[in-house]
Amino acid sequence: MKCWWLFLSFVISVYSQDENYTFVEELDYFQFPNIQKVFFEEVLKAKENKSDTCLSQLKTLVFNVFHIKHPKNILSEYRMFESWGRPPSGLTYGHFVDYGNYKECTDVSIIHKKTEIVGKYCTAMIPLNDYFYLVQENRVDLDKLQRKAVHYPKTEPPLGPGFGICIPNACNEKTISKILGKALKLVNLKVAVNRCSIKETPAMEVLDYTALAIFAVILCLVFSSTFYDWITFNYNMNREPLCLAFSLRMNCKKVFNVSNCPKDDNISCLNGIRSLSMAWIILGHTLLWYALLSIVNLISALDLGKSPVFLLLGAAILGVDSFFFLSGLLISWIALKLLDHGKPLNVLYMYSHRLLRLLPVLCISVLFVMTFLKYCGNGPIWSFVLKLFTYPCEKTWWRTLLFIQNYHNDLVCLGQSWYLAVDTQLYFISPLILLGLHKWGKKFLIVLVSLVFLSVGCVFGMYIKNNYTTILPVTIGGEVSDRKDKVYVATHTRYPIWLMGITCGYFMHTLRTKELRIPRYVVVLCWISSLVLIFTIVFGPYETIQPGYKGKAESAAAYDAFGKLGWGLALSWIVFACHFGYGGFINDFLSHPVWQIPSRLSFSMYLAHFPVQMIVFGNLKHSVYISVFDVLQMFYVCFCLTVTVAVFMVLMFESPVIALEKIILGRNEKEDEKMKIFRLNGRVDKQQDTQFEGKYVY
Repeated sequence: MKCWWLFLSFVISVYSQDENYTFVEELDYFQFPNIQKVFFEEVLKAKENKSDTCLSQLKTLVFNVFHIKHPKNILSEYRMFESWGRPPSGLTYGHFVDYGNYKECTDVSIIHKKTEIVGKYCTAMIPLNDYFYLVQENRVDLDKLQRKAVHYPKTEPPLGPGFGICIPNACNEKTISKILGKALKLVNLKVAVNRCSIKETPAMEVLDYTALAIFAVILCLVFSSTFYDWITFNYNMNREPLCLAFSLRMNCKKVFNVSNCPKDDNISCLNGIRSLSMAWIILGHTLLWYALLSIVNLISALDLGKSPVFLLLGAAILGVDSFFFLSGLLISWIALKLLDHGKPLNVLYMYSHRLLRLLPVLCISVLFVMTFLKYCGNGPIWSFVLKLFTYPCEKTWWRTLLFIQNYHNDLVCLGQSWYLAVDTQLYFISPLILLGLHKWGKKFLIVLVSLVFLSVGCVFGMYIKNNYTTILPVTIGGEVSDRKDKVYVATHTRYPIWLMGITCGYFMHTLRTKELRIPRYVVVLCWISSLVLIFTIVFGPYETIQPGYKGKAESAAAYDAFGKLGWGLALSWIVFACHFGYGGFINDFLSHPVWQIPSRLSFSMYLAHFPVQMIVFGNLKHSVYISVFDVLQMFYVCFCLTVTVAVFMVLMFESPVIALEKIILGRNEKEDEKMKIFRLNGRVDKQQDTQFEGKYVY
């Protein structure tokens, strides 16, 4: 409904400028031929300076198109103007921008008097924030990127009527904005020309050559190790483990091996939970990318935002809570067993192991974003989304590698990496909690419960103090941006469900040797309660996405704080029931061997999925239609590409690092059981200790 009022306000504002200018004339004025006509007239009227190459080339092109002075160039000259986007049809349906033909424009190359005229594609936008408060509100998230502390390059609003234009490369945005502004002065509208790009390959820089050398060395190691593996295997020669670390043959066995007979102490249902959570997160992020695109049917898309389907997509943030829960569960489950056997925690080794597992793959991901990502696409919005990705890494890459970006999040290199920071910080304090549980047992649970309620009180305080009234973080607005910084990514508001995972692991550990006999009616009641909790948490905010809803800070805080606790309770029962034989067909589904492979890939999928989505959506050269089917279609594309990239990352980087770590730190088969507490993947059975399953997913 807001878009209808926006369009009506637009018409009224235009109409009010000239009493003699009729509504029909206004609509006719904004037709494509008229816009180009007044643009051409303004170009021909402009006074030309000898030093003004832009205006000189524009006049030459306009004159040649209408008078056909150079027949051999007429097709290219015509393409420069024919590739323009039209003022979008369906404006009242929410279609604000028509991109035109990007490739047709950038392929233009004309030789005129020994001077080459190359086509430059730009987007001409009418900055609605000058006229409508709605857009000004929606700009807050992008405006925060312009904070003076980090000197972020000036960005442009993603929302506003506009169209693609094609101009000579000699022209800059300011010159064309001035000409278009004069051409449209009759309706008193400003025009902002931005997102300009030409057909060119970015120049290689020192960091690019460094990254190329690193990747070349790794490829050589992979080839050499694979060849060595093949030779020694076929000729029954002695094999040096260090030379096999990068072997594709060995690493493929680790990644794609499927075990149908898991160990008794292996919590096999975690594979399914981890894999489904990763897919859910990718689905949620797929929906978020539509905020940067030109939507053909924005009005019906707003109707989608009022439906239960939207809640299912938006609730993908619960996948993050699932991984916090799994993280705490696996730490306590494995560590307490080791402590019961009299094996002390080697904290220094624990921390070293953690960093060795995380940093190499994370560094490669950051390096790729800073170097090779710019070579992966082009299009009307490519320069814009590329800047959103690369600039934070150029300025704050060190925060990501130090795992402090969740508390310094004005700019975050690899936006999803905030989860790694939170989980690593919690991992570093876990020895204190593990030792407390081992020494005092259930008595120490009082401390954990107190910490949980302390965090809940902090969440309530932040919501009420700052008057946060929205629930779903996918809502556009300044409040959500501020809440994300202060509540969503903060460790002190995220640890309750992690502690619930530790508590669940503790009880499962203490009961693992006992024969459990839970009455059937209790099992049924617990399953019903868990499913009701899940349904309520996912679809409970339905009323909050309906028109006219006025939120309260207390209600939003209650959902944020207690919703996570409810999610943790539901997961606790699911894992407990599946492991101790009360899971039925749900356990059969979650524990199916098919989940073992995506579970091992999940850490690399976590690092890869956001850049993959950036490449997929950043390369779009047309407006998109949004529906459930279209979102699922794009999700399928992103998911398949993410899995492909993750396999490459695991085989080239993650698996070799795991093998090298064992060799460098002197681990052997007898030590594997002792050191499993320090694994990245958190698997429990010795056989699959090297079958990394990254639990770090956002």
